[in-house]
Amino acid sequence: MQKVFSKSFLSFQAYYRKTTNKITRIKVLDTAGIMIHTSQNLNRDFAYGAELMTNLRLVKWFGVYASLNLYHYRLEGNVQGADVAANSTNWSGRMTASFNLKHNFRFQLMAIYRSPTVTAQGTRKGFFYSNLAIRKDFFKRKLNLTLTARDLLNTAHYESTASGVGFYSHSVFRRQWPTISLNVSYIINNYRQKRQKNQNNQEAPPSGVGF
Repeated sequence: MQKVFSKSFLSFQAYYRKTTNKITRIKVLDTAGIMIHTSQNLNRDFAYGAELMTNLRLVKWFGVYASLNLYHYRLEGNVQGADVAANSTNWSGRMTASFNLKHNFRFQLMAIYRSPTVTAQGTRKGFFYSNLAIRKDFFKRKLNLTLTARDLLNTAHYESTASGVGFYSHSVFRRQWPTISLNVSYIINNYRQKRQKNQNNQEAPPSGVGF
């Protein structure tokens, strides 16, 4: 269900998703006591829930894209001969604020949260992170420079637990500082505007994601 008004839209959808032969990252302790990290097609999972999305173009120079996803998650399978049957209620949220400034400058701030969830061998804690991007266009927007800082507040701490035959592990991954990158691109043919036209030659609803 989607409602379009002016240059904004509000969308709501319910869904059910099933994945078979799911590629799963697992840990295995070998006979020499070495922990092996690998991926295998071991499981199947099920998810059903609802997602709410909105793109609000409040004024010409400012817009907000936001989404909220709430779902029940169930995981089934077999890891190293042990049956897996776990479930959790998960949710995630995302918001992107975009500013169109003078002199062809654009500024974008993104925030994302993902809740705790079960995994094939344990759990993964929730985490939050934010990104910042500044873009400058040249030559009628054919050339652009984009400076991006990922995990701006250094909050993306990935923490998980896992257990299996002969082991239990608690892992924490933290970046020491944000990841900063500079991207330079030049547009030869702008196909993006053509894709935004529908068959009736009308503007499609804005996606609100990215520059």
